[in-house]
Amino acid sequence: IGLFTLKNNIPLITSKNDFNKSLYQDTVLYTTLDDKNIAENMMMLYKDEHRRNDLINKGKLLTTALSWDNTASNLWKAVLETTE
Repeated sequence: IGLFTLKNNIPLITSKNDFNKSLYQDTVLYTTLDDKNIAENMMMLYKDEHRRNDLINKGKLLTTALSWDNTASNLWKAVLETTE
């Protein structure tokens, strides 16, 4: 759901854990899962247009890199490299 959100130009607020950090890197806002922190991040995105647009642009780049076409191409390159 997170990548779908980013692909649709919506900034993502997600939980702070190792998996999310390895996948999303610096393209999302990380928070603890409590109402106050989530609300603060939502308000920041609402008020800070520059930060919001920066996250949207980073999300576009990430989802392009992780598209099915790019993933299939990278997998095929790896297969070819191992058969050489």
